[in-house]
Amino acid sequence: MKNKFFTAFHLITGRNGRVSLLVCLFGLSLSASADQAKFVTFDAPGAVYGTYVTSINDRGEAAGYYIDGNFVFHGLLRSPEGVITTFDAPGASTNGYGTFGIALNVEGVTVGYYTNSDFNYGGLILRRDGTFETYREPKACTTGDPVGCEGTGFSAINALGVIAGGYVDSNFVEHALLRVPDGTVITYEAPGAGKTPGNPANISPLGDYLYQGTNLAGLSPGLNVWGAVTSGYLDENNVYHGYLRSPGGVFTDFDAPGAGKGLAQGTIPIGLNDLGLVTGFYLDSNNVYHGFLGSPGRRLTDFDAPGADTTDAFYGTQPASLNDLGAITGEYLDATGVWHGFVLSPEGRFTKFDAPGADLTAGDFNGTFPSQINLFGVIAGSYTDANSVAHGFLQIPCNFREDCQNDEQANREVRNLPDNSSRILSPLHGRLRAGQRSK
Repeated sequence: MKNKFFTAFHLITGRNGRVSLLVCLFGLSLSASADQAKFVTFDAPGAVYGTYVTSINDRGEAAGYYIDGNFVFHGLLRSPEGVITTFDAPGASTNGYGTFGIALNVEGVTVGYYTNSDFNYGGLILRRDGTFETYREPKACTTGDPVGCEGTGFSAINALGVIAGGYVDSNFVEHALLRVPDGTVITYEAPGAGKTPGNPANISPLGDYLYQGTNLAGLSPGLNVWGAVTSGYLDENNVYHGYLRSPGGVFTDFDAPGAGKGLAQGTIPIGLNDLGLVTGFYLDSNNVYHGFLGSPGRRLTDFDAPGADTTDAFYGTQPASLNDLGAITGEYLDATGVWHGFVLSPEGRFTKFDAPGADLTAGDFNGTFPSQINLFGVIAGSYTDANSVAHGFLQIPCNFREDCQNDEQANREVRNLPDNSSRILSPLHGRLRAGQRSK
């Protein structure tokens, strides 16, 4: 498999007044398109097989991970000034897998997961003062990922310190969890989630373990400041559905319009903002990806990025994140097999972008893969080059910088990825977005 990480027309209506008010209150302008943006590309020190940027907060601090020359993963943090700090969780394995930085909040607290010597995953918390805390859910399996046991992981943290994540139990069924600031962990199941024990030998058409249950919560992030969380679940028929869990524990079940009902088809929520809007993607009956946006229980609108292939299976549009002003970023796969980034403005205007150095060769399935957009419209993500190796990028609107010249620091003289690396690159992280990064 190849590693795949995951122009203007009006589409979304009814939110212009609200967005305009927020723009006035915050003194922001979202009018800058990708053509009016500065790219910064970079690699973590010691990165050989790739640098992956997974999150950015409203201070401009970014988190992620990189792969060294021994194919061991290490976490990374990048300051707004460009200083990169690497980290390893206590007890992280040193002969493979390792430490993954997945999300950080505005206070600079980072969460993610790591593998121990048995390649079993545990959640990690890294505080701004450099202290670590690790967690393994007592009901999680312990045998390790090589035999299908992925363990426990954290995927999001909000400004108040609430953490979202999930675990896989000994029957290979998935469950979600929330950790509140006092350390209490709440585990939960979405109503309708399947409970049939899984088999690690059963791989879905999307390239991942076909485990029923409630997916890893809060990714990209699907956790807002109020403590509401969104994610997906796999039912007894192996179809994905979305859910929204309120801070009080009330569930709203939903499906995007047009979502398929076949094996591993359905609705995958990705992002939730503080206004309660959810974005994500769905796989239709022809196994094509489409984006959606809306308020669960009210109205959901589907969309396709201009240029996205809406004919071929496992091609299409995949939103990755939305901010509190309603701007969405994500990627789409065109008919030639190239991934491109996009921004969908609150007014419904699409803008395509490609990071400098991204491989645009037809059929390579490389390209640009945004991860998150912050309140100020700064986008963080990764791109893959002609060797299918990832590098980090930031796309910064020019109205925040007098100098709008690209700053390309990424090293393009890096090694090819091993052929068997595709599923390892985003194990628990890739669970929710199965199929996006492997084809």
